Parts: sequence; structure tokens; C-alpha cells
Amino acid sequence: MMHRQQTALVVGSSGSLGRCLIEHLSRDLKVRVIGADVIAPSSEDESRLTGGFVELPNTTSLPELTMALTDGLHQLIEDDQELDAVICVAGAWEGDPLLPSLPPPIDIIAENDEDDNNVQRLWLLDCAREYSENVERMLGKNLYPVLAAGYASQNYMTEGGGVDDDDNDNGGLFVAIGATAALSSTPGMLGYGLSKVATHHYVQTLGETSGKAVTTKSKRKLARRIRNHSSTQSYLNRLSVVGILPTTIDTPANRQAMPNEDFSEWTNSIDIAKEIGLWMRKPALRPHSGSLVKVHPNSKGDGAEFKVAR
Repeated sequence: MMHRQQTALVVGSSGSLGRCLIEHLSRDLKVRVIGADVIAPSSEDESRLTGGFVELPNTTSLPELTMALTDGLHQLIEDDQELDAVICVAGAWEGDPLLPSLPPPIDIIAENDEDDNNVQRLWLLDCAREYSENVERMLGKNLYPVLAAGYASQNYMTEGGGVDDDDNDNGGLFVAIGATAALSSTPGMLGYGLSKVATHHYVQTLGETSGKAVTTKSKRKLARRIRNHSSTQSYLNRLSVVGILPTTIDTPANRQAMPNEDFSEWTNSIDIAKEIGLWMRKPALRPHSGSLVKVHPNSKGDGAEFKVAR
């Protein structure tokens, strides 16, 4: 039986997890991969992006990011081509800015011959800027790529038909990276936590809008009306939406940022890549649409365990 080659969009393809993912999909599973990132791919990675690459603007503007990804896909995807999977692994971590608890000392004010009230005002403005920029960056790096990917891909996501000609129940797959930490409060990393909680909400909302959700009767009825409202929403009938929630992913950047942590407690990128690849090849093994799936190393130390949290 002839098999149609699958196509996947990987947003964040130049990051550590993204590079591992595109290597596994293209080399091991023979998937046609389209990459998207603010950083251009290396020559090695470019050879694996057989579907092309979309250069994204380095911005915290959601409209700019969404338009760039939408336009990039429009230029790359041919008329008869579909996206079997959209996987957003773009992201970053920052803790809260370490702001001083008190305004500048009086002696510093005197040295600069400044008015006391004006110096305090400028200090307050600097603190306000650092706080808000931190939150804005985290939303821009963690949440906005997920929102942009969800919107930009809706006109290209497969409606079903699957890889096998006789399997007409295989719909598209949308995966985003959340965070186990964001299942509860996140002291010391408010901006990061907000961006991941919002990612979880998007995954659950889009997932419960699809036809593969396990939800209440009233929500199923509402979702059905949404899907039937426009022909562009028909891909939602068989779409599976899943959020993967690691604790910490074992990457060079994370090791450098947290050198004293126990790396054996971290999840390897290849374990996440293999699970996503499995969901692409065997849709029956996907969690129900809208699931948030926690991942952590298994007790044997030779892989990872994936468990539905919500």
C-alpha cells in the first residue's frame, strides 16, 4: 500500500529541543519538516528541513509574529500539501527581575545633586520597566509562538485521511510545550508562569473545540456549532491537541543556568521527540484532545514517562 509522506511544522526549530525533533522526524521517520524560528538554521539543520524554513521576526508583537508565520507558510506550502502536525517547541525561561527593595540611598542622591523626589520617581520607573519587560518577554517567547502557530496553520492542517489510504480517521496533531511548574503557583518566576498557564489554557480550549475532546455535553454542542460555522474549521473535526509539560528539559542552556542541579532528574529531548513521532505515526495512541501531559524520566533511567495531568 502506498503511504503519503507526512509533513510537520516545527516552530522553534533552531533551539535545542527543536533541533532534536527535526532530526528525529526527518532522519528516522522520513517526515517532511518545515522549520520556523528567529534564528536561521545551521547548514546541517537546513538539510533536514526538506519542507523549507520560515524566518520569524525577533519581536514580542503577536500580530507581527502571526503575520510572518502565516505569510511564510503561504509561500512554502503547495496547493496539494497538508500539515499533519504542528509542533511548537519555542520557549525560554527567565526568573523575576531582582529589584532593590529600597530607593537609592540619600548619599547617592546628594552626590548627583538631584532632587530627592525626582530620583525616587526615576527609580520607580526603572523598576516598573524591568518588571513589565520581563513579563512581556516571557509572553513573547513562550505563549505568542503557540498562538501564532495555531492561527497560521489552520488553513493547512489536514482534515483527515491519514497516512494509509484506508485509514480515514487520522486527523492533524497540534503539540505545544507547557510546564509542570505552571500547574500551580510559580513564585520567583511570575512572567514565565503566566506564559505557560496561558499556553495550557490555549491547548485545553483548542482541544475541546475539536471533535476528539472528552468533555461535557454542553461543551461538545458548542464546539460542534463552532466547527460547522465555517468550512475553514473542518480540520478541527479530527484534530488532536496535546500539551507536553516537562519539569526541566536537559539542554546545554539549562545546564549552564543551573549547574548544581541533578541532571538525572531532567527529561532528555529525544524522549519528547520520540513520543511526538509516535503520536504522528499511530494516532490511536494520542491522548484525548485538550490533554496536558506531564513528562519526567522513568525510574529505570532509560527513557521518560508520559502521564495525563488534566
